[in-house]
Amino acid sequence: MYVLSVTARCLGAASLPIVVLLMFLRPAWVQRIGEKLLAVLQRIGKHPIGFGCAAVAATFILNAAISCFSFWPIPSVHDEFAYVLTGDTFANGRLTNPTHPFSNHFTSWHIFQTPSYQAKYPPAQGVVLAIGQKLFGFQLAGVWLSIALAMAAVIWAMFQWLRPRWAVYGSLLILLNPHIHLRWGQSYWGGAVALAGGALLIGAFGRLRRRPDLITGIAAGSGLAILAASRPFEGLLMAIPVCCFTAFVIIRSLDRAKLAVVLGSVATLTVGGLSLTTYNQSVTGNWKKMPYRVWLEQQGDALDRIITPSVIPLQHVSKPSPETSAAIASDSAEWRVSEMARMMAERKADSFNFKRHKLTDLHEFYLQTLLRLPLLAVPWLFRDRYRAVLIAAVVVVFLGSCTHLSAGHPHYIAGAAVALIVIVTFSVREITAARILGKRVGSTFPAAVLFLWTAMSVLTFAADFIEQPRAPRLDWAFRRTEIARQLAKPDSQQVLFVEYTDDHNIHQEWVYNGSDIDRQSVIWANSLSDDENRQLLRYLRENATKNGFSSVQAWEIFVGDEVSDLRPYLRDDKSRDGV
Repeated sequence: MYVLSVTARCLGAASLPIVVLLMFLRPAWVQRIGEKLLAVLQRIGKHPIGFGCAAVAATFILNAAISCFSFWPIPSVHDEFAYVLTGDTFANGRLTNPTHPFSNHFTSWHIFQTPSYQAKYPPAQGVVLAIGQKLFGFQLAGVWLSIALAMAAVIWAMFQWLRPRWAVYGSLLILLNPHIHLRWGQSYWGGAVALAGGALLIGAFGRLRRRPDLITGIAAGSGLAILAASRPFEGLLMAIPVCCFTAFVIIRSLDRAKLAVVLGSVATLTVGGLSLTTYNQSVTGNWKKMPYRVWLEQQGDALDRIITPSVIPLQHVSKPSPETSAAIASDSAEWRVSEMARMMAERKADSFNFKRHKLTDLHEFYLQTLLRLPLLAVPWLFRDRYRAVLIAAVVVVFLGSCTHLSAGHPHYIAGAAVALIVIVTFSVREITAARILGKRVGSTFPAAVLFLWTAMSVLTFAADFIEQPRAPRLDWAFRRTEIARQLAKPDSQQVLFVEYTDDHNIHQEWVYNGSDIDRQSVIWANSLSDDENRQLLRYLRENATKNGFSSVQAWEIFVGDEVSDLRPYLRDDKSRDGV
């Protein structure tokens, strides 16, 4: 039993009646605390740069401390392995990698081998991981840095929309969200990059009404470019209402200041667009074709119109490409596609409940129970057109997440997080000023909300340090990492032929490698026929000296609900295997 984790959840469930009770009882001591709190936030808000620098430093240190003193995150999800490959590729000075001569041995989920060896995802998260690998020697440092810089963008956006004390208040609602640090800051599959992109776009939109200038345009263009390179679908959905209204405002009264906004955004978007098309050209051979589309083509009809929503014309495909569909010819790849298609079919059969649970999970991540209460004041926000557009953007993103059957992971809609919390903060302010029968019933509201939000965060962080509830989900990944560590030798290359049993969990993929497979000291390979396995071994032994190894050893391992012990790869002819 995870006592602290359960306590944090109970406090979250009880927070709503506690806040409502305090609003109507209005104890004098809570009102005094609330007034002092807002005064403190006002003083902090007078120094936004200092507040931002302190938040960036604290965020980086916090995430590093969680990794170092709780437990060190390792890739365990398909997406994470794919992003790690992209980061390793960039860190080695390449946009992509050549197809391996024995590519069928290295087929993995979310990764393709033709027309080049690369992951299917947009490049932004890979860039972050590459920065960590180059500057600090390990990719996780890039994750910590991305979370810290995202918080800087969040704080900047809040100050474009809100008065100083409320800007600090809204910033704290994101800074103190434990899930951002424990899930995004302790994994490799992103969230912070899209959060920063959304913050820049939403911040620029708020700045447009009071200071339309070159900085506004550059921030908007940068935000759009980052979203396109991290979460293009959700980023597009959020950009539609924001950009349409912005165009209306600019066209209605075009002047020199608004022209600077246009020039700044166009210039920044041009740079971002050229970067993305260059990446597409290198990876897929076609500047218009995204890597995601190549991956979809290679999966065949089994996943057509299931994983990717059909509202994305640049990514949706109606039939597999004859040039690339041959990549799934091997049995090791076919079972992944069929199993995923089965899972998606189940979701489609129960589509209503699946989407309901998805929306519930998204609300739980960003708002939990406590921050849903302020949304009762949302109707009063429609008095301002800019706020109305902000609400429309959030609604479109949340509804758009229901158009496909991919899992509702919160980092998918990270770009809308700032817009959502800006709306929550405006709503808190509205409730604070609310009166019933001439009495201010909301005077205790902001202090109660922030105090309970902080208490839940502290409990959640304490649970992660003490109880480590994340650990059981990573048991298999720790086993995989430990096997690789034990086998690694400086002068000998180890090849592990992985064979999956019928009870294998599709979400626990063992065959993932770095950007330069032949130079790895430990190589994970799908076990195919004896003849194909021997051909791979012969190829590696012929190139061992060139790759810096004196010998090549082969092992086999069976993976299912339980993992078999390693044993030397000895098949029909020991002398031919050379083991």
